[in-house]
Formats: sequence, C-alpha cells, structure tokens
Amino acid sequence: MRESLLADRKIGGRPDDTGATAFLALRRFIHSNASERYSEGVTIMATQTIPAISAHPTPATRLAFAGLTLGILSCVLYACILMFARTSNGPAFTTAGDYWLTASGIPFVAALLLITAGIHKLHHGRDGLPGRIGLILTGAAMTAFAVAFTAGLITRHTHALGPLYPFCVVASLAGLVIFTIGMIRARLLPWWTGPALVAGWLIGGPITAFAAAPFVLAAVYATIIILLRKTVRAS
Repeated sequence: MRESLLADRKIGGRPDDTGATAFLALRRFIHSNASERYSEGVTIMATQTIPAISAHPTPATRLAFAGLTLGILSCVLYACILMFARTSNGPAFTTAGDYWLTASGIPFVAALLLITAGIHKLHHGRDGLPGRIGLILTGAAMTAFAVAFTAGLITRHTHALGPLYPFCVVASLAGLVIFTIGMIRARLLPWWTGPALVAGWLIGGPITAFAAAPFVLAAVYATIIILLRKTVRAS
C-alpha cells in the first residue's frame, strides 16, 4: 500500500503545487487586463476633459482674438472720453462729447459679443447648456445696446428707447454669469477667468464705477489673450 501511494505521488505530482501555479497564472492574467483597462480609461478621461486648440489659426481663434483686441481698444477709447471729454449732465445731447461717448459704445458692446462667441466656439460644446444660454442672452443684450446707442445718436437723446438701457445692463450681467458657468465647465481657461470677466464688466462696463474703470475691463481682456495664446502653444 505504501509503495503504491508513493508511486501515485511521483506520477501525479503534488496537488497543492498545481493549484498554486494555476492561481498565480490567473492572478497575473487579471492584473494585466486590469492595467490595460485602467490605462485606456485614463486616456479616454484625459481626452474628454482636456480641450485642445489647434496651433494653426482657426475661425474660432480669429474671432476670439479679434473681439479681445477690439475690446481693449474700445475700453481705452471709452476711458479717455470719460476722463477728458466734456459731456452734458442731462439726457439731451448738447456737446460733441455726448456723441463721442454714445458712438464709442457700439464697438464696446460689439467686442464682448465677439469674445463670447469666439470662446464658445473654442469650447467645442464642452460648456454645455450654460454656454449656449449665456451666449444667447449676452448676444441679445449686446445687440439691444447697439440699437439703443444708434437710436440715441439719431434722436440726440439718451433715453430714446425708454428703459431699454437698464434692462440691457441686467441682461448682460445675467448672461455673463451663466456663460461663466459654461467656461468653468469647459476647462479651457483657468476657473477664475469667467468671474474676472463678470467683475470687469460690472466695474468698467456700461455703468462705470469711475472714469478710468474701463481700463479694468481692458486688463481682463489682455489677460484672456495671454491665457489663450498659452493654451494654443501648449496644444
């Protein structure tokens, strides 16, 4: 009996060693598949969360940079008129400064429309519904601003269209706040860029806190230009 058991052990080998070998092989197989799936998941997540901008000029980048450049120039013009031009205190136009001040508002609001449209295109849909709603609301407010300025130049009166101007101010701020949510969601620029744009528009926008306030908004525009250029170079 003992000899037969020894013979069986020599022929079949140790069962414990065979089970351990199979377990180690199965463990290596599971570990290798898990590593491959993890690396693929990281790659997919990185592709989904990090937007890329083409290093070559595109219509979206041209639109954004054109709006930002126009915004800086219009802010400088707006500030200079506020600081040095003589304007009347009443709603009726009585000085040349009244015409200059009203006319400078048209490129001033057009710049923000171009900026939001260009940045929205650069997001490639990553800003979602807040980006679209913010763009529509801001664009409608900027268009209404331009209409109000044009009507003022024609009628020589600040309140030619009644309370449209204050409504535009509120709508533009609401639109920028919603657009900021989309900017933060898209992760194209640092998270603080959107709030800085809202603060710059609130301080140096249509209702200026002081004569040189448009320079604050111009500084925000210049910062966005620098950040966009860095993003383009990094891609």
